[in-house]
Amino acid sequence: MITSQIIKTSLDELKNITRIDLAIFDVTGKMVVSTYDEELPEAGLVYDFAKSPADSQVIGLHHFLKVLDDEEVAYILDAKGSSEETYMIGKVAVCQIQNLILAYKEKFDHNNFFQNLILDNMLLIDVYNRAKKLHIDVMVKRAVFLIEVPAESEGNMGIGLSGICLLYFYNGRK
Repeated sequence: MITSQIIKTSLDELKNITRIDLAIFDVTGKMVVSTYDEELPEAGLVYDFAKSPADSQVIGLHHFLKVLDDEEVAYILDAKGSSEETYMIGKVAVCQIQNLILAYKEKFDHNNFFQNLILDNMLLIDVYNRAKKLHIDVMVKRAVFLIEVPAESEGNMGIGLSGICLLYFYNGRK
């Protein structure tokens, strides 16, 4: 998962560009990172907003926005300010954090690694470096099965799918 230091760096850069104070809270209302220290919203307000169906909410100077990860609330962003641009900058920050979450999820995902490996989307040095980060032994024998189901036989197969299914096995596990 993405580290708070990565989020902090991103929020600091956005603040330096826009001069809008930003903070990230977890869904329980606990502050993760912030570009300001004074007048933090109460944890109860953040928690209530996280549980609400609203995507955004304004309370005083605080513009609360939800940061989603696969349709689930991962964080709450607080853009603090009274200008009209505060909400827009908050939306930009939400987009930035969501893209960072996605990038880090793909970076540390075993399935994504094997898919890129099979499709030959990686340089050889990247294969070894990512395998090491993912704690994957590079010397283990692996097998790849490519199963193609012709469209005309899909009714007979009983699976209701046509196309290609790719399975890979390593260390005796799927």
